[in-house]
Amino acid sequence: MTLAEERAEKLFMLFHNDDIIDQTDFDMLIMRLCMNAMDASRFEAVRKLISASNQMWQELSRNADGDGKISRQRFIEAFRAPGFIDGFATPLQLALYEVQNSDGDGMLSLSDWVGWLTIMGAPQRDALQEFPQVDFNGDGFVTREEYIQYIKGQ
Repeated sequence: MTLAEERAEKLFMLFHNDDIIDQTDFDMLIMRLCMNAMDASRFEAVRKLISASNQMWQELSRNADGDGKISRQRFIEAFRAPGFIDGFATPLQLALYEVQNSDGDGMLSLSDWVGWLTIMGAPQRDALQEFPQVDFNGDGFVTREEYIQYIKGQ
Protein backbone atom coordinates (compact mmCIF):
# COMPACT_ATOMS: atom_id res chain seq x y z
CA MET A 1 0.00 0.00 0.00
CA THR A 2 1.37 3.41 -0.96
CA LEU A 3 1.68 6.29 1.49
CA ALA A 4 -1.28 8.04 -0.18
CA GLU A 5 -3.37 4.88 0.19
CA GLU A 6 -2.41 4.53 3.87
CA ARG A 7 -3.42 8.12 4.52
CA ALA A 8 -6.66 7.61 2.58
CA GLU A 9 -7.49 4.64 4.78
CA LYS A 10 -6.79 6.68 7.94
CA LEU A 11 -8.99 9.47 6.64
CA PHE A 12 -11.77 7.03 5.77
CA MET A 13 -11.75 5.68 9.33
CA LEU A 14 -12.20 9.20 10.69
CA PHE A 15 -15.41 9.53 8.69
CA HIS A 16 -16.87 6.27 9.92
CA ASN A 17 -15.69 3.16 11.67
CA ASP A 18 -17.15 0.57 9.29
CA ASP A 19 -16.61 -0.22 5.63
CA ILE A 20 -19.11 2.25 4.15
CA ILE A 21 -19.52 6.03 4.27
CA ASP A 22 -22.27 8.18 2.90
CA GLN A 23 -22.63 11.93 2.57
CA THR A 24 -23.99 12.20 6.11
CA ASP A 25 -20.77 10.69 7.52
CA PHE A 26 -18.73 13.06 5.38
CA ASP A 27 -20.79 16.11 6.36
CA MET A 28 -20.81 15.27 10.08
CA LEU A 29 -17.01 15.26 10.27
CA ILE A 30 -16.82 18.59 8.47
CA MET A 31 -19.54 20.03 10.73
CA ARG A 32 -17.61 19.03 13.86
CA LEU A 33 -14.59 20.90 12.56
CA CYS A 34 -16.63 23.93 11.54
CA MET A 35 -18.37 24.14 14.92
CA ASN A 36 -14.95 24.35 16.53
CA ALA A 37 -14.03 27.25 14.25
CA MET A 38 -17.17 29.35 14.35
CA ASP A 39 -16.04 32.89 14.82
CA ALA A 40 -16.27 35.76 12.39
CA SER A 41 -12.55 35.83 11.66
CA ARG A 42 -12.63 32.31 10.24
CA PHE A 43 -15.90 32.47 8.32
CA GLU A 44 -14.16 32.51 4.92
CA ALA A 45 -12.00 29.52 5.88
CA VAL A 46 -15.12 27.62 6.99
CA ARG A 47 -16.87 28.49 3.71
CA LYS A 48 -13.89 27.17 1.72
CA LEU A 49 -13.84 23.98 3.80
CA ILE A 50 -17.52 23.31 3.12
CA SER A 51 -17.01 23.99 -0.59
CA ALA A 52 -13.94 21.72 -0.81
CA SER A 53 -15.78 19.01 1.12
CA ASN A 54 -18.76 19.16 -1.23
CA GLN A 55 -16.50 19.02 -4.29
CA MET A 56 -14.62 16.00 -2.95
CA TRP A 57 -17.86 14.21 -2.05
CA GLN A 58 -19.29 14.88 -5.53
CA GLU A 59 -16.16 13.42 -7.10
CA LEU A 60 -16.25 10.39 -4.82
CA SER A 61 -19.95 9.79 -5.46
CA ARG A 62 -19.42 9.91 -9.24
CA ASN A 63 -17.68 6.58 -8.82
CA ALA A 64 -20.19 5.12 -6.36
CA ASP A 65 -22.52 2.27 -7.18
CA GLY A 66 -25.49 4.62 -7.41
CA ASP A 67 -26.55 4.03 -3.80
CA GLY A 68 -24.88 7.17 -2.41
CA LYS A 69 -22.41 5.12 -0.39
CA ILE A 70 -18.66 4.73 -0.74
CA SER A 71 -16.85 1.62 0.40
CA ARG A 72 -13.46 1.81 2.04
CA GLN A 73 -11.97 0.13 -1.04
CA ARG A 74 -13.51 2.65 -3.45
CA PHE A 75 -12.41 5.53 -1.22
CA ILE A 76 -8.81 4.32 -1.28
CA GLU A 77 -9.01 3.65 -5.03
CA ALA A 78 -10.08 7.26 -5.58
CA PHE A 79 -6.70 8.38 -4.26
CA ARG A 80 -5.04 6.40 -7.08
CA ALA A 81 -7.05 8.15 -9.79
CA PRO A 82 -5.10 10.71 -11.83
CA GLY A 83 -5.83 14.18 -10.56
CA PHE A 84 -7.79 13.16 -7.46
CA ILE A 85 -5.15 14.03 -4.89
CA ASP A 86 -4.26 17.41 -6.44
CA GLY A 87 -7.81 18.23 -7.54
CA PHE A 88 -9.84 17.16 -4.53
CA ALA A 89 -7.95 15.68 -1.56
CA THR A 90 -5.28 18.38 -1.29
CA PRO A 91 -7.74 21.31 -1.53
CA LEU A 92 -9.86 19.69 1.20
CA GLN A 93 -6.86 19.13 3.45
CA LEU A 94 -5.60 22.69 2.91
CA ALA A 95 -9.06 24.03 3.75
CA LEU A 96 -8.97 21.92 6.93
CA TYR A 97 -5.57 23.41 7.72
CA GLU A 98 -6.88 26.97 7.35
CA VAL A 99 -9.90 26.31 9.57
CA GLN A 100 -7.74 24.83 12.31
CA ASN A 101 -5.26 27.72 12.33
CA SER A 102 -7.00 29.11 15.40
CA ASP A 103 -5.04 32.34 15.80
CA GLY A 104 -4.70 33.11 12.09
CA ASP A 105 -0.90 33.28 12.17
CA GLY A 106 -0.54 30.91 9.21
CA MET A 107 0.96 28.13 11.34
CA LEU A 108 -0.43 25.26 13.39
CA SER A 109 0.91 24.87 16.89
CA LEU A 110 1.03 21.50 18.62
CA SER A 111 -2.16 22.52 20.43
CA ASP A 112 -3.90 23.35 17.11
CA TRP A 113 -2.73 20.04 15.64
CA VAL A 114 -3.85 17.87 18.55
CA GLY A 115 -7.15 19.74 18.84
CA TRP A 116 -7.85 19.30 15.14
CA LEU A 117 -7.11 15.59 15.02
CA THR A 118 -8.98 14.77 18.21
CA ILE A 119 -12.07 16.62 16.93
CA MET A 120 -11.80 14.40 13.86
CA GLY A 121 -11.76 11.35 16.12
CA ALA A 122 -8.07 10.46 16.19
CA PRO A 123 -6.65 9.40 19.56
CA GLN A 124 -4.64 12.18 21.21
CA ARG A 125 -1.61 9.86 21.41
CA ASP A 126 -1.66 9.43 17.61
CA ALA A 127 -1.91 13.19 17.08
CA LEU A 128 1.06 13.79 19.38
CA GLN A 129 3.13 11.13 17.60
CA GLU A 130 2.28 12.49 14.16
CA PHE A 131 3.15 16.14 14.87
CA PRO A 132 6.96 15.73 14.60
CA GLN A 133 6.46 13.97 11.25
CA VAL A 134 4.75 17.11 9.92
CA ASP A 135 6.91 19.73 11.66
CA PHE A 136 9.84 19.11 9.33
CA ASN A 137 12.08 21.85 10.71
CA GLY A 138 11.32 21.02 14.35
CA ASP A 139 10.39 24.57 15.37
CA GLY A 140 7.14 23.52 17.08
CA PHE A 141 4.86 24.83 14.33
CA VAL A 142 3.51 23.40 11.09
CA THR A 143 3.56 25.93 8.27
CA ARG A 144 1.30 25.65 5.26
CA GLU A 145 4.34 24.64 3.19
CA GLU A 146 5.28 21.88 5.65
CA TYR A 147 1.70 20.64 5.60
CA ILE A 148 1.62 20.57 1.80
CA GLN A 149 4.90 18.64 1.82
CA TYR A 150 3.43 16.20 4.34
CA ILE A 151 0.15 15.58 2.52
CA LYS A 152 1.94 15.03 -0.76
CA GLY A 153 4.15 12.46 0.94
CA GLN A 154 7.48 14.04 0.11
